[in-house]
Amino acid sequence: MNVSLKTSVGVFCGASNDVAEHWLETASNLGRLVAQQQLRLVYGGGRVGLMGRVADGCLEAGGEVVGVITEKLMQIEVAHENLNSLEITSDMSTRRNHMIERSDVFVVLPGGVGTLDELFEVLALTDLDYHSKKVGLLNSLGYYDHMLSFLERASSEGFISRDCLSSMVVESEPEKLLKALIFG
Repeated sequence: MNVSLKTSVGVFCGASNDVAEHWLETASNLGRLVAQQQLRLVYGGGRVGLMGRVADGCLEAGGEVVGVITEKLMQIEVAHENLNSLEITSDMSTRRNHMIERSDVFVVLPGGVGTLDELFEVLALTDLDYHSKKVGLLNSLGYYDHMLSFLERASSEGFISRDCLSSMVVESEPEKLLKALIFG
């Protein structure tokens, strides 16, 4: 079912299958919630790790999924094959920028350096008034606790504004995070 939906949720997350099942289930759950709320999922276009599971969860629940992937990742065959649409970009920077442009809000799930790059990019763009899109961090099982402590320290030292930190919505459950971003 390809329905025109009004709000697009950009999801940034890990692409490794070598993670605990809890993280994969969390991603599947978020994908289902996006579909159930009749939102559009915009994500990195892959079929592996949390990335693949968030897309599968959304698709299985009848949602619309837009993937944005690089040519290089297409060549190593990690692209998801069953999406409503898949955009192919030349590099990671262009990919991230297209995802940001196509999304109305952002959800950041657990991930590695690529996920952190995407999180900090959207936070910086928010802080510098390039956009006013909400940024949500899923801190399930305290995954981001140490990073949040660091950000608090950077703010107390004057390197990050309180407004920047307060613009980020942090929740431990996907349902609460999505509700706060969309309806809060």
